[in-house]
Amino acid sequence: MNFPALIALPLSCLALVACGQPAEITAQTEEVEQVEAQTSAFAPIVDSWAERTQFSGNVLVVRENEQIFETSFGLANREANIPVDADTSFVVASLTKTFTTVLTLQAVEAGRLELDASLASVLPEFVAPWANTVTVRQMLQNRSGLPHYIDLPGWFEPGGKLPYTREHLLDTLASMPLRFEPGTEYYYSNANFYLLGLILDRVGDQPYEQQLISQLLEPAGLTATGQIYQQDERLRLAGNYMPDEDGGYFQVEIENPAVFRATGSLHVTATDLLAWGQAMMRGDFLSQESQAVMLDPDQPMTWILTEVPTLDDSEMIAVRTYNGRIAGHVSMLTLLPQSQEIVIVISNNGVDYGELAGLSVEIAQHLHAGAN
Repeated sequence: MNFPALIALPLSCLALVACGQPAEITAQTEEVEQVEAQTSAFAPIVDSWAERTQFSGNVLVVRENEQIFETSFGLANREANIPVDADTSFVVASLTKTFTTVLTLQAVEAGRLELDASLASVLPEFVAPWANTVTVRQMLQNRSGLPHYIDLPGWFEPGGKLPYTREHLLDTLASMPLRFEPGTEYYYSNANFYLLGLILDRVGDQPYEQQLISQLLEPAGLTATGQIYQQDERLRLAGNYMPDEDGGYFQVEIENPAVFRATGSLHVTATDLLAWGQAMMRGDFLSQESQAVMLDPDQPMTWILTEVPTLDDSEMIAVRTYNGRIAGHVSMLTLLPQSQEIVIVISNNGVDYGELAGLSVEIAQHLHAGAN
């Protein structure tokens, strides 16, 4: 993913008129100059931000299929002093939900599942008094009323996540009340997507993990993506770090990684996350009807649909984004559909969500200004 190089012209073509097509050559030159100008503009913005936040991770900016900006900061492994680079893999946590959402809608398109089917009907082994009132659609929209993991007993205690095997998690969820009548409010919950993973196991011909590989990862060309509970030593997974009170960092363990299956379990490189963002921008994998359901502006599934102002506040830029956070890993994928631009910021040292969002917005604003 290198910037396109200008091809040296032979001496006989020094006269552009004699070579033919001077307009195309001029346009190509101007386009390359514009990319180089934007690269120069982004470098001080990103460098200053990274210094202020002590950011460790990758930043990648692409317009259509052309890389505008890419850089790496910090250490993937502090103990071994291994720097972050383009091949470093980061845990993207809740961005996993964007994959699970697409798999679920594919099952609906294939006739193996209905959006308005009740949880009780599609996962009968999950016995909860309210399971017949919750639908698949509401789970995808985080409007089911199911408790979030942070509501589980002992979740924040040392070792508190370890007891949550599949059976214990299902029993605990089933014993807890819904937070509200399904469909009436929004409440973010990892439990929705964990259960959707089990539903996909049941209605599919393969387990969730294999559906993910065969239906999404391989077709989209994601070659360096995996599950945190199935770590592949060939993949260079960054360590998990959080800042301490002395200005240093300590490593954080992801307790019981299997409990994040289908809801927060993927790790990816910036290049793979770009491939996923491009597939989502093109509308790969789903029909237009399913795309419209997923991206309903009033009740979207997983994705956050919003707008940000231009630098001069003269208009608004449409943005589609999602993020993730777990044990020091923080990630943000931002799509700008109108201009076919993608901004990726992924980190492994606990930089705050708001900081990643602020940088992503600033880059989006400068992209828009440079394209106009």
